[in-house]
Amino acid sequence: MPEVSTQDIYYRLGQLEGKIDAFLTRLSAHEGEVGKLEERVQNLEKAKHVASGYAAAVGAIVGVVVAVAMKVT
Repeated sequence: MPEVSTQDIYYRLGQLEGKIDAFLTRLSAHEGEVGKLEERVQNLEKAKHVASGYAAAVGAIVGVVVAVAMKVT
């Protein structure tokens, strides 16, 4: 087995530190993007629920109008 010098160990540790720093930088950027996407999804979900509420209200109103129209005729 070849001898591993202290200098080699420090060199390898420096390489690992650089890779970890690069990884953490990319991770931070991705976290920001994920946060933006979560906000967009929440807005879409809210809009979907509002639209569903309006559709239910319109359906109820149409049902009442049809029921009243059926009694009148």
